[in-house]
Amino acid sequence: MALRLLHLVGEEEGRSCLCALSGLSGSKRGSNSMSEAEFLSRFRREPTGAWACIKPIKIDAPGGPVIIGQGDNFSPGVLFMGLDLAKELDQMAAKQRVASKLAGEAFSTAA
Repeated sequence: MALRLLHLVGEEEGRSCLCALSGLSGSKRGSNSMSEAEFLSRFRREPTGAWACIKPIKIDAPGGPVIIGQGDNFSPGVLFMGLDLAKELDQMAAKQRVASKLAGEAFSTAA
């Protein structure tokens, strides 16, 4: 699967994140960047499996800026800029849950 590189910019904070959405690229983030967790926090998963944007995001795409607006929905199987964004968000959320669980286990083991 080809990686798509997008530059995501948080409107309010002016922070950005270079993201390969089939695996966010943490190595390319600067000190003023949006983490994968912050990107994910701008969406809410609906019971239908769709993801709704709850805080706007500006994407500096090759063809010019694209805004994901508050209330925009992304359903599984529907492509956005060539990506199944709902699937990518599901994978990010799963990764975050695993990391959180591992961190909790490490903390309880150390205590």
